[in-house]
Amino acid sequence: MTRGGMNAILRLLDRDPVRPVFTRGMKVSTIRSVCECQARLGADLDENKHVMRGWAAEARRRREEPAAAITIGAEKPRFDVGWLCPFCMRNTLRSFDASGLSWREAPNPEPPSEPTAAPAP
Repeated sequence: MTRGGMNAILRLLDRDPVRPVFTRGMKVSTIRSVCECQARLGADLDENKHVMRGWAAEARRRREEPAAAITIGAEKPRFDVGWLCPFCMRNTLRSFDASGLSWREAPNPEPPSEPTAAPAP
């Protein structure tokens, strides 16, 4: 792996996995499905139908967890989204049609927060 590729991976790992990075004027669509374990799966897609954030919510325990999600065939009118459910560890693949997506303005980006220094002993 090249140094540039490793740096890109490290930058992604440093991001908050729960809060996506939106830019001003970006359009976002939210898709939802249900896992076999009955957890509700969701993902925010950007204008290119790439996943910005994936999550799963379990109603019985009233918990929401980040869920790995990926778009497959985003350039096509009919595309797939795959999730890894954090509750049952199943891979769930669902198909969506781009004509059925509704778009909204993304929330304004928040300024980056400064890291807080640990108090001196």
